[in-house]
Amino acid sequence: MGFYDNECLNVVIKLGGPNADPIAVIKSGEAQLGVFLYSRVLVNRELGLDFVNIFQHYSRGGLTMVSRTESGISSFPQFKGKNIGYWVGNDYSLLATIKKHGMDPKTEMSLRLQSFSILPLLEQPERYDVIMAMGYDQLGNLLMTAKKDSNGKSTEELYSIGRDLNILDFNAEQTAMLEDCIVMNKAWYDTNPIKNKDILVRFLKATIKGLITCRDYETKCFNLMPDKSAHQVWSVREVNKLIWPANLNGIGSLNVSRINQTIDIAYKFGVIKSLAPANGSYDSQFVDEALKHFKTGLADGTVLNTYSDLVAPNYGPTSHEFCYDLTTETVFICNGKVNYSNVIIAVIVSVLGCALLVAAIIGACAFIVWRRHVARRNRILVYAPTEKDESFPIVFTDIQQSTKLWNAAPDDMKIALELHNQLLRKLLAEYEGYECKSQGDGLMVAFRDPINALKWMLRSQVELMKLDWPEHLMDQEHAKFEVDNVGKMIFRGLRVRMGGGMCKPDVKKDSMDKVDYFGNDVNQAARVGSIAVGGQIVIHENLYHEIMTRLSELIFRGETKSPVVNFLGPYCLKGIEGVHVLYDILPASIQNRKTLFPTECDEAKGTLWKPSDSDGNTPQQLVDQLESKRFEK
Repeated sequence: MGFYDNECLNVVIKLGGPNADPIAVIKSGEAQLGVFLYSRVLVNRELGLDFVNIFQHYSRGGLTMVSRTESGISSFPQFKGKNIGYWVGNDYSLLATIKKHGMDPKTEMSLRLQSFSILPLLEQPERYDVIMAMGYDQLGNLLMTAKKDSNGKSTEELYSIGRDLNILDFNAEQTAMLEDCIVMNKAWYDTNPIKNKDILVRFLKATIKGLITCRDYETKCFNLMPDKSAHQVWSVREVNKLIWPANLNGIGSLNVSRINQTIDIAYKFGVIKSLAPANGSYDSQFVDEALKHFKTGLADGTVLNTYSDLVAPNYGPTSHEFCYDLTTETVFICNGKVNYSNVIIAVIVSVLGCALLVAAIIGACAFIVWRRHVARRNRILVYAPTEKDESFPIVFTDIQQSTKLWNAAPDDMKIALELHNQLLRKLLAEYEGYECKSQGDGLMVAFRDPINALKWMLRSQVELMKLDWPEHLMDQEHAKFEVDNVGKMIFRGLRVRMGGGMCKPDVKKDSMDKVDYFGNDVNQAARVGSIAVGGQIVIHENLYHEIMTRLSELIFRGETKSPVVNFLGPYCLKGIEGVHVLYDILPASIQNRKTLFPTECDEAKGTLWKPSDSDGNTPQQLVDQLESKRFEK
């Protein structure tokens, strides 16, 4: 639309996602501004990052709870005794609402981790009575779902709110947390406050024009997006309804009472450990200055009347409605301002095109505001180690006996794999890891920091036991509940083997800048990972040497002691030259798992190295012999 050009700004808008988290992009210094939840601003400030909310464009929260009308659940007090789905990290408003109504989430209902698809609400009613959904995203997918007849075939009738589904709104309960906002990296701002304030004010002026245009001309805004599905049309309006009506002081202005409500919920439910991160977490000077330009310009005629309504108090269009063509199996918008038809269901995507440019701003978008003299850089994957990192850890994971579990309980394994992937990827972002690829039921991941690699593996083993695994899955031998000799839980649910080592691989990028790693070191790390059994972490001596004097740094939330390292011995790994000393490591809280691990690894993957004169020697004595032979060479 040219708004940024008119302000003499060269703005690059970059889609976020699993390998381009906006926080990571800003932290790296590659971006100056980002868009994400205000609660994440608080969390990252507690971690020492000076992020500041400068523009709160979402005036209300988009998070909702959805139930089937046949369940009879139309209010939060009716959650008692029910199965409630939630997302990790999005459960704070839910917990606040449950507490508001005097209920105990641990004893009076069953909270169950859900995937980012909400179709299980329809497909698994025995598992979920209520499920979490973003009003502009997952709810739309649900409303685009055709009902099935008694033979399981699609009908022309789609699910609808009121008749089939109830929507429970945290905004109405006054327990909603502020969501998307524009966030500034203050470290960048402080490099030149006068110049950068001018950049920020001009950036916000242009952004406000884009938001107003998208409000008043939905079709014009929508046509700029690469995805023109029916879901996208619907999403643009739903996002507009979160932005407008804006706060009384104007679009993007900071409502202190709602900010304090978010801070209060974040503190009470452990999102932040203290109120210290809230101090300095928002700054209204930039949006106030931008809004002043509009008000002054409207008065003297330098700003068009097109941009006169900065609040839109009467904004309130109805949501678009979907219709389904049974003969062509397509979903299309059948009412409202935008009339797009014949959109094939297969192309429905739940990601809004990055939104400030077209003013429909959605969560995982990162905005890169470049100084005018800086050339546009190539996209990079922030956490991906490169050849500049020289040696770095690569880790492999896999689910123990997954084939047997898939054969025995395919429906439960589908749910379990989603839970497994969701957790590991969430923790991967927290510990700044890079997912190279997924292989079957496992992952190949890389880290720049060995400590982060170990913390990711250690914490994953503990958090996996806390997931809401399908009940029938835990009837299976390789996913059952087990305790140690003092009655403490050491296994529950999927058992994931993990392992790896330090690598100096060949680093290659594809045309989309996806980074991958190759070479003997990678093969060696993969073999080390395969040596482990479910629930075990095995590391090569080269990785152990990186962390052996730093074990206290591996204590994570919930643990009080350093992890326990167990010496396994020297091994010959299948297909890998040489002899390799291996260790396993476990969080102190589940160290008794090792009593259930085999004393020696699977011979098909590696064998304990034993010279001809080693009869009766301990693994440590074998290593001493090995080191002696290495020295002789």
